[in-house]
Amino acid sequence: MTFNQNSFAGGLNLLSDDTRLQPNEYRLGFNLRNRFDTLVPNLTTVQDQNAPVGIKQGLFAISLNVLILFCAGKAYYRLTTQTVWTQIAGFQMSTTAYRLFAEIVPASTLNLNRFLVTPGITSSNSPLKDVVQTSNVTVNGTPACMIVQDGSNQPWIIYIDPLSGLPLSRVSQNYADWTMLNREYIPIGTQMAYFSGKLYVVSPDGHTILSSVTGRPMDFVINIDINGDKGGDAYTTSYSVSFDPISCMIAVNSAALFVSTQRSSFSVTPNLDITFFGEPTFNSQLLFEAGCVNQFSFIDILGDYAFIDHEGLRSFNAIVQEKNEGRNSIFSLKITRAFKNILQSGDFNCAISFDNYGLFSVNTIYGKCLVIYDYLAKVFVGMDFAITGKGFKQMARFETGSLQLFGIAEDNEVYHIYGGDSYEVCSVQTGSWCSGQPSIELKPQKFRTVFVQQKLDGDVNVSCYVNNKRVPTNMSGTKSQQLKATMSGVGYPAYYPVLYDSGDTVYNMYFQFSEASQGWKHNFMVRWSGGATLTNMQSDVSDLTPMQPLQTQAKNSLQQFNP
Repeated sequence: MTFNQNSFAGGLNLLSDDTRLQPNEYRLGFNLRNRFDTLVPNLTTVQDQNAPVGIKQGLFAISLNVLILFCAGKAYYRLTTQTVWTQIAGFQMSTTAYRLFAEIVPASTLNLNRFLVTPGITSSNSPLKDVVQTSNVTVNGTPACMIVQDGSNQPWIIYIDPLSGLPLSRVSQNYADWTMLNREYIPIGTQMAYFSGKLYVVSPDGHTILSSVTGRPMDFVINIDINGDKGGDAYTTSYSVSFDPISCMIAVNSAALFVSTQRSSFSVTPNLDITFFGEPTFNSQLLFEAGCVNQFSFIDILGDYAFIDHEGLRSFNAIVQEKNEGRNSIFSLKITRAFKNILQSGDFNCAISFDNYGLFSVNTIYGKCLVIYDYLAKVFVGMDFAITGKGFKQMARFETGSLQLFGIAEDNEVYHIYGGDSYEVCSVQTGSWCSGQPSIELKPQKFRTVFVQQKLDGDVNVSCYVNNKRVPTNMSGTKSQQLKATMSGVGYPAYYPVLYDSGDTVYNMYFQFSEASQGWKHNFMVRWSGGATLTNMQSDVSDLTPMQPLQTQAKNSLQQFNP
């Protein structure tokens, strides 16, 4: 009897019994991708040796080619064309804060004087339709920039110099600095979200949401008098959603903010029917009793929204559709077993979209790793151990030229994820093959793998498992063979378009397991290095079914000696 697997498009499946996987699924996959229906190893992750020394507090892309790193209260930038980090002059925030928060906002669009029409009438519930009006008096606008918060110091702004194209910084104005001509005031806070023309800031204690004037993301003086002068700071027009501190605030679409605590998640929408000082009030709706662990653990996955909570991964839309807490939702179902009895702390959890994959830095029963979800195929690919035993605090990507991904890891270093010039050692565990009939037991005899496109010299190691027990073929329980790098060249005569040729691009490898015991099911773990692509696997077995299974015979014999 022969079992074949010639497709891997179904991805990882930890949900089903291992004998019931689909023909194109695999039980586990580490450090690999399956987008093109084969298993392709990842490039290695390398440490950025040029990163500054100190506590790494945040990593953000401010434009297509500028990456900003916050380290020990200072800010550094790196261009995609460079390998060095350059300090941004003047920038100084908390040297001990665990995280800094940043949000990119556009330039202001409402640069006219606002004033209250009638003293004491601030709500649109009054007989007057327009409580606040604008005059033709122009006030100073605010620039497009990145706003940075640490929860204790006045926010700083980082902006791109239009002449040099390089980042510059300055401290923002506080409430006392605000004037009718220069209407800039940003309150101290933590998480931020730019949504529907307004910037929202979470207060340092996490309980209050502060908002800016519509069209002026750096102007938080909503409360004005009949002359347009300030009548109160941002807290006089603030909003709250829950008793618990806010852990995450994200603009999910043009209609709502996703606001989460550690225990609950809410949808916050502007109420344009009831305004306060000419600005909308807000309505909040409880979505579900599950919360995002931190600001950097929520991503958009092509119209659905996924995030990390304390028990693993959850899906925003799947939770709403199924009207449950969503742990076993359509999104997370096949990976849920990886989080059994494991809680996420929030310290080294984050998520990001990269190359049409969702990457989730989480803790699992296998250790801290990146769980990978393929947006296009809509399957979980596997788990990446980019840095053995360590999670990521935050990740950021470049989008100019080739995609580049950087991350701050648990060891407080910066890494270029998948940025090496060699390949990870990767592995795949097959589903268990069996006849499907309990009356039939099989004995593994031969196992074959087909590899192509070997990049570097490496080897293949195969372990066989019968009824979940590894076959002890030698001291390590594995059988090994070497893979040699494929040398490519251009054959003669050459025709356009020119294609590379190789004399040896396919490795059809054979492993013998004649010493394996028989059992109802068997599977294999294949581990290889050097960058080769795995395309096919085949297991040849013999039917050696006894009248009684071997386990039953052993049990009966034991009972005879121990009545």
